[in-house]
Amino acid sequence: MVLNCEACTIENKVEGGQVPCYIPPSTQFNVLFVGQAPGKTEVLTGRPFTGSAGKMLYALMKGAGLNKLNIPQTNICLCKPPDDGKGNDRAPTAHEATCCQNHLVEELAWLHPELVVGFGGFTCQQLTGERDLSITSIRGTFLKLDPKWEYDCPVLCCLHPSFVMRQRQWIPVAVNDLTQVIRFFTEGIPKEDKYNFLYEPTCEELEAYLYSSDDIVDVDTETTGLNKRLDKVIGISFSNSPFSAVALDFASHDPRLVIIKNFLEDPTRRKSMQNGSFDTEILLSTFGINVQGFIYDTRLGEQLLSSDTPKDLDHLRSVYTRIKGYKPSKQQKSQIAFWGKEKRLEYAAWDAVVTGQVRRAQAKLLSEKQEQLMQELLIPLVPAINRMERVGVKVDVPVLAMIYADLVPKADKLYEEIASSMEVNPNSPSQIKEAFGLKKTDREELEYHIQRGHPKSELLQKILDYRDLSKGASTFLKGVYSRLEEGYIHTDYKIEGTGTGRLSSSNPNLQNIQEPYRVIFIPEEGNYFLSGDYKQLELWVGAIIAPCPELLKDLQSGIDVHSAVLEEMRPYMPQRLLTTPKTARLAAKTVVFGTFYGRSPRSIAVTFGVTVEEASRWQQICFGRYEGLKKYVLKQQAQFSRYGYIDTPWGRRRYLTSVTQAFNAPVQSSASDVTLSTIVELHRLGFDLRLTVHDSIVIQVPKENLHESYTKIKRVFERPIPQLDNTSFRATFDYGENWYNMQSIDEHIN
Repeated sequence: MVLNCEACTIENKVEGGQVPCYIPPSTQFNVLFVGQAPGKTEVLTGRPFTGSAGKMLYALMKGAGLNKLNIPQTNICLCKPPDDGKGNDRAPTAHEATCCQNHLVEELAWLHPELVVGFGGFTCQQLTGERDLSITSIRGTFLKLDPKWEYDCPVLCCLHPSFVMRQRQWIPVAVNDLTQVIRFFTEGIPKEDKYNFLYEPTCEELEAYLYSSDDIVDVDTETTGLNKRLDKVIGISFSNSPFSAVALDFASHDPRLVIIKNFLEDPTRRKSMQNGSFDTEILLSTFGINVQGFIYDTRLGEQLLSSDTPKDLDHLRSVYTRIKGYKPSKQQKSQIAFWGKEKRLEYAAWDAVVTGQVRRAQAKLLSEKQEQLMQELLIPLVPAINRMERVGVKVDVPVLAMIYADLVPKADKLYEEIASSMEVNPNSPSQIKEAFGLKKTDREELEYHIQRGHPKSELLQKILDYRDLSKGASTFLKGVYSRLEEGYIHTDYKIEGTGTGRLSSSNPNLQNIQEPYRVIFIPEEGNYFLSGDYKQLELWVGAIIAPCPELLKDLQSGIDVHSAVLEEMRPYMPQRLLTTPKTARLAAKTVVFGTFYGRSPRSIAVTFGVTVEEASRWQQICFGRYEGLKKYVLKQQAQFSRYGYIDTPWGRRRYLTSVTQAFNAPVQSSASDVTLSTIVELHRLGFDLRLTVHDSIVIQVPKENLHESYTKIKRVFERPIPQLDNTSFRATFDYGENWYNMQSIDEHIN
């Protein structure tokens, strides 16, 4: 073997040693695994894939039905590249790979594999010569070896195990990709399927296609943009089988629209969509089509199967189908209205077919619980959320203008005070770090130094105040101004926007709006806002899931958990925290939730400016009072280590990227599902929902029906939840003429 080692830039090649190809005594398949380069453990053992990434690879192989010991393994480079200067392994350079090229050429000629499996972007680029494609775009596909390797066989591109190790939500994708090794040797490279696409069908052809089968029909729309209220539908496609579709362009006067409307509004005809929230709403806004029989959404299906992985159709295509990529770039997609007609129709047909194939593949993986969650919660949630977005929430424009006019000069004044005091830009983290001698500049860090009596704590407080004012003025209030539509704000909610399943909000984001600014949101004339808010919901849910009977008993007895823990912590807290009741209670609350969610004593210590020993003592007090929490933490740690995922009582599965998620994901996800199920039920009963933030739902009710509405709404909020031991969760209810100045309805009634 002749290597160009003298030209190679890798240092200490002789001292580190070369890691040769591993050849097992017997092979399971005639395949060769190729990584990018050895790491520290591989150099010590003299074998590829023996470090932490190797362990992850073997776990993935096991999931795919492959024997880890019976597959030859090698790397693009024989030697370990030097660290990146921060103690981390780095990938080889293209030059280093070229210097080491002959070793793989000889190994390919010697082993004569029928298939090469490349792991990671660098490896796959070197093997295939496809320099412009990212690993996420080519993973799971078969490509050809670059001619420079002097060998001809297919390359299966896979994610690198080290990436999967850091981003564990990709585990099911990585396992699915590796199963193709077995399929390759049993079925060969998948042959291209034959598809039957019908473009611009006549009325008779369209009707015949739509009603030719009682199976689910997959529907996709083509639109002028992504605003489901203001943009328009310019095309639609249907697929009633895995390999066929019809696609058509149409306008409001198109006679085929009658057939489409009748079909889509027929509740006996089952439909599936990718992002049904968008498609159903834009069909309603464009043509007044009220879609019925919508029973499945592939985005929501992926949310249940792997909550943190991408949900776009192109990604789902690459995971669940054998269809090659056909998606245009984002820039090209934005110009779809100007595409040629044939191109639009072909694109639309593929979208419908892919949606159907993804749906069929997901259906085989969904558990009974997940299917139930889809049908009883997620699908009914779509029209509820769409209506909230559609009706929007009214804005008190004069009050908005007044607050904005007040905030801007205050923010400008603070900016000048900070800049003149230390010649530092309060918007520049690097300048703040240098001026105050800090490692970080987030709120937690600044509050820590303020509490510890930093010499310039007054100025640090001004920076925090400036950030609050600036964010309120520029980020939120200005955002509201820019998105006003005839005095209303129509925020966008995403059902699959978070890993836990909690709704996310954008344009503007109402989830983290500072409470004083809520005064700008008002009900329509003759109405109140009635707000229902689950109190301590995550604690209740956590007490059930853990289980923690001690915590559940306190909650059922009406004991304020945080105050109870505070009383036991009090003898071990510095006096400065006890002088302010709010701060003292916040410390106890942080300890309770931090204990539940795996927060370290060090993190708590930094927040409140105490020693790690003091914070640890606080946590032990919490564990002592609620013994079930400690058992829960140990149980979740074990599950994380063994499986890498958690299942919730509702059936959601989440692959974990950190052990902390093993604690908080089941609780937060289940608490979110309680709130979402309440939204669904309130919508079913015809209530006028306007806003939702975390565990709170804001409903508009007529003033004359306040008491009657409250009675019915309270009954919904506090109904038993079957998934959580039929527990009835308590809620508080406030009402008022804006979202901020609200009072307890119980006090009003009494």
